[in-house]
Amino acid sequence: GETKSERELYEPVKKTKLAGRSAFEVSREMMQYLHPESKSDESVQIKEKLYVLPAKEGFYVISFSAEKTAFLANVKVFEKVAKSFKGKP
Repeated sequence: GETKSERELYEPVKKTKLAGRSAFEVSREMMQYLHPESKSDESVQIKEKLYVLPAKEGFYVISFSAEKTAFLANVKVFEKVAKSFKGKP
């Protein structure tokens, strides 16, 4: 699929480990309108990180998103929480 548009940018999916389990890491940036119900063009740049963990019946998704300017200051808390994940295999 498309990995870049005027409003979104996806980094390549990475294979990784999370809490001892195989996982996929997905990162993206996107523009999000602050008032989608109005005609306002006011928007912010959002950065998002997701972990997708396969399971016997489906998968788990652990995600974090923040305004791009605040992402680095807060991603360490997300990583700590994500590493504590104990879902069913």
